[in-house]
Amino acid sequence: MKTEFSLLDSMPVGAFVVSRDMTVRYWNPCMEDWTGIKRADIVATSLAEAFPVFLEKRYEARLYSVFEQGTPVLLTYRLHGNLFANRDPSCMERVYHTTVTRLAGDEPCALFTLEDRTEVSNRIMEARQELDRRIETERLLRSALEEKEVLFREIHHRVKNNLNSIISLIHLQLDAIDDEPTQAHLGDLEARIQSFSLLHETLYRGNVYDKIDIAEYLGIVVERLQESTSAAGVHCAINLKSVVISVKKALYLGLALVELLTNAMKYGRSADGSTTIAIDLVPAEAGSWILRVRDNGPGISENAITECKDSLGLKLIQMMADELSGSIRFLKPADGGTQIDFSFSSDIEQTE
Repeated sequence: MKTEFSLLDSMPVGAFVVSRDMTVRYWNPCMEDWTGIKRADIVATSLAEAFPVFLEKRYEARLYSVFEQGTPVLLTYRLHGNLFANRDPSCMERVYHTTVTRLAGDEPCALFTLEDRTEVSNRIMEARQELDRRIETERLLRSALEEKEVLFREIHHRVKNNLNSIISLIHLQLDAIDDEPTQAHLGDLEARIQSFSLLHETLYRGNVYDKIDIAEYLGIVVERLQESTSAAGVHCAINLKSVVISVKKALYLGLALVELLTNAMKYGRSADGSTTIAIDLVPAEAGSWILRVRDNGPGISENAITECKDSLGLKLIQMMADELSGSIRFLKPADGGTQIDFSFSSDIEQTE
């Protein structure tokens, strides 16, 4: 009988043969190594004596189908565990997938082959553990990001409130001052501070922290400046592309626009007393943009341009242009009015 199944000795898998009554007929060397049971100790004995699990009804039914119907049976480690544990408890537990097939012959026999899947199982387990670690890390990062977002929102909200408090103090001071030049200076200061406050308000409402839609922000700046000056007969035509820009550069643009608009409201009134101001944001050369403010007033003279260059407002505009690697140009369109082009360089993301 040994000769009949001797080929099993050369197989790199565990293999043994049982008869219809579950008597072990053959036990190869791999089974000896994996279970700690020698061939001489198990051959001619019942498999159930060494492994009582095979007394269970479910395994009797499975093996019946093998012997009677010739249907192969697969017993996976995941569903059945280690059916052939090593007698030595100090040995590492192995992961086997067991296949049972009927052998052709006069006497019905079944061949059990055990494929060692321990290394594959360990890799799968390691992959699952790594996946769990990554999921947990992602959860912690999301939690930290949410906390950071809440903190940023709180910062923008508090800065906005503090700036609005300063604006309120300036209002109180304006009410107590009768000197018109001083009132004008304080009004300009209020508009500048308000441009900062509006930036933080826009960031707070939009749940953004490093970039902002310049059309939304500058549109609010124009609207609030009109409200605060209460200038009658002033109409602003806004044409701003919806583009995204960094918060720092948006702050410079907002402050520059406040100065440009303030000057246009003061000096851009037409003969009939009305003031129309066009505000455009247009692309120029590669990587450059122009913030253009144009009024329908009498037009600026060369002397006025020279005088303006010494004013605080124009100095601020020039500072903002320098920060954005840009420049300022005063133009007199053929159809009248004054046009100021504030050019700047920036990495802008167009959203439309």
